[in-house]
Amino acid sequence: MLLARGTARRREVGVRAARGASRAQLVAQLLTESLLLASLGGIAGVAFAVVSVRVLVAGIPNRLLQGMPYLRNLHVDRGVLAFAFACSLATALLCGIAPAMRAAKASLSAELGSGGRTIAGAGLLARSAKRLLDVDPGFRSDRILTVRVTATDSKYQDAATRGVFFDRLAEGTRALPGVRGVAFVDRLPMLGSGNTGSPSIVGREPAGADDPSAELRTVSREYFEVMGIPRVSGRTFSLDDRTETQPVVVVNRALAERIFPGENAVGQAITFAFSADHPPFQIVGVVGDENLVALDSLPRPSSTLR
Repeated sequence: MLLARGTARRREVGVRAARGASRAQLVAQLLTESLLLASLGGIAGVAFAVVSVRVLVAGIPNRLLQGMPYLRNLHVDRGVLAFAFACSLATALLCGIAPAMRAAKASLSAELGSGGRTIAGAGLLARSAKRLLDVDPGFRSDRILTVRVTATDSKYQDAATRGVFFDRLAEGTRALPGVRGVAFVDRLPMLGSGNTGSPSIVGREPAGADDPSAELRTVSREYFEVMGIPRVSGRTFSLDDRTETQPVVVVNRALAERIFPGENAVGQAITFAFSADHPPFQIVGVVGDENLVALDSLPRPSSTLR
């Protein structure tokens, strides 16, 4: 602890030297502090030893004292105490003189400059954190409460029963005081990349391995409104969008600009590799870009299903 303490005080020593303290004065100060700490520690140790032995002797049952009367004479030996106290002083000298000499011989300009580097590093960290906090994630982050809910397969074995469960859950949650909207999503933003797929435009060449991929998520009808995600064009999901009707999808601006540059994405039909036997999804709307991965990365193309 003395060695670590001496190393941590190198800048303080540099400041004292810059104000006129000689190397001998610096070494004397550090050694005096080390000896004082060691002496106080030694005195405290001796006092603890004396009190502890007396407490232990007082706690010995009388039946043991009758069989071993010499236990009554247990005490702390002065020779042992003197040896322990001398060891503590020697330790203070050995552990105190090394950092004292090193600190006294250190370059004053280097030690004083280290504080500036620390302050500069802290300032850079603060600026980086502020820049991250100033990034617009593309969705509302205040007054939002998220809860993870799982519908077990054993109880909710098909999409219909799971749909009824979530509808009842949403209805009950909306009835709570202060709740203004309820929505569901299979993967919250800022949790990193999730399911991805390369969209193919119906009527054009299928997407290849080098074509851009998009994040794939499933949300409820009110998701974009609850999360404050702006609608760019077209519409978002409505009550008429059901499993038995035309499959629809909402894409973000990044995906619309990438696969439909200079075109209107609304009304276009796309498919994904996993949905080869599934009817094409019709794009009904384009929304703003959510930052789904992290604040220090650009928003990725995403397709949102219902």
